[in-house]
Amino acid sequence: MSAIALTLGSPLLLRAAVCMGIMLVLALCSLCIARFSAKLRIPVRQISVIRGRHAETDVSLKYASILPLGSVAYATDAGRTLKFGCFPFADNNKKLIIESPHVGVFPWGSGTLYMTDVFNLFVFTKRFDLPEAQITVLPRSFDMEAIENRSREAGEGEVRLVDDADEPSGIREWVDGDLIKRIHWKLSMKSFNPDAGTIKPYVKTYEEAARPDILIIPDLSRIDALDERAALLWDGVCEATLSVCRAVVEAADTARFVICQNDVRELTINSKETLAAAARALATSDNESLVGFEALASEAMRRVGTTATAVFATTRIDERVTDMLIRLHSYSGLNVAAVFVSENVTTRGSLLQTKLETSGINVKLFIPDNKGVNE
Repeated sequence: MSAIALTLGSPLLLRAAVCMGIMLVLALCSLCIARFSAKLRIPVRQISVIRGRHAETDVSLKYASILPLGSVAYATDAGRTLKFGCFPFADNNKKLIIESPHVGVFPWGSGTLYMTDVFNLFVFTKRFDLPEAQITVLPRSFDMEAIENRSREAGEGEVRLVDDADEPSGIREWVDGDLIKRIHWKLSMKSFNPDAGTIKPYVKTYEEAARPDILIIPDLSRIDALDERAALLWDGVCEATLSVCRAVVEAADTARFVICQNDVRELTINSKETLAAAARALATSDNESLVGFEALASEAMRRVGTTATAVFATTRIDERVTDMLIRLHSYSGLNVAAVFVSENVTTRGSLLQTKLETSGINVKLFIPDNKGVNE
C-alpha cells in the first residue's frame, strides 16, 4: 500500500499504510510480550483414578500484551486442547478432562501453547514441560468366586523353616542328626552335672504350622502384541489379579500378593486398605519387564512350607505353562489355581483348560474389555 500511495502520490493512502504498519508492529510486539510472559498454572498435578473414569483438573493461564490476541490454545501431549481467552491481563481458567483407558502411570500436563496475533498473521509457540504432572490409572475389580483354600490348620503338623528366622519357635532335647549350630548352649549348660560328667543338650527349633494364606502371583511380564491389544491384555492381568484379591478379602481370608519383576515385592492383603495398596502396586508396575514363568513358579515353591494355595494370573496359555502348573501341583502339594486372561475363548485354550482341571487345578477365564471405559 505504501508503494501504491507513493506511485499515485496519494497522501490518504500513505497515511493508511503508515497506520497499518504501526498496527502490525504493535500486534507483533503484543504477541512477543504475551509469549514471554505466559504462565501456566496447574494446582493439582498428581491424580489417581480408576480405569474407565474421567479425571478433571483446573488449568489457568495468564499473560500480558498490548493488544488482544487472535487465539490462544494449549495442546497437551495426551491429545487434549484447551482454548483460552484473547484479552490480556486476565486469568483464564479451564477444566481439563483426562481420559483413563488403560492401567498405568501416564504424563498428562506437558504440552505446547499456541498464540496468534490479532490479525492471525503470526503464530508463536511456547513449550511447557511438566514431568511431575502424572495420572495413575488404577485397575478395576469385579465380582469373582473365591478361590478354594485347602490349607493345613495349626496343630495338624509342622514344617521346617530356615535356620535364620528371627526367633526360634521352640526348644527340645537333642536327637541324633541335629545340627551343632542349633544347640541352645545356655539352657544346655544348666543341665550339666559335674559329678557324673553328663550334660543334657537342648536345641532350638524353627518349626511352625503352615499359614492358611493364599499366594497370588500375577504374570507382569511384557506382552508381545500390538500396542492396543497389549495394553488391553495388561489391563486384564491387573484387573483379574485385583479381583482375586478382592474375593479373598470378602471371604475374610488373608492373601500374600507377590510382584516378581526386577525385585520381588510382597504385600499382605486382608482389608480394603491393603486392597487399595495392591491396586496401586499393579498400576505402578513395569509393563516392559521380562520375567519367565519359571520365576513365578519358583516363588511359589519357595513358600511351600508357609502357604497352601497359589493363584497365578497370566496371558500365557500354552503347553509349557500348563505343564509347569501341573508339575508344581503334583510335586509341591500346593493347591494351584490359574486365571487365564484372553480376548476370547479358543479351542486350544479350552483343551488346555480341560487338561488342567483334570489334573486338579482350578482354572478361571478372564476376558478383558473396554466396556464402560470413557463412555
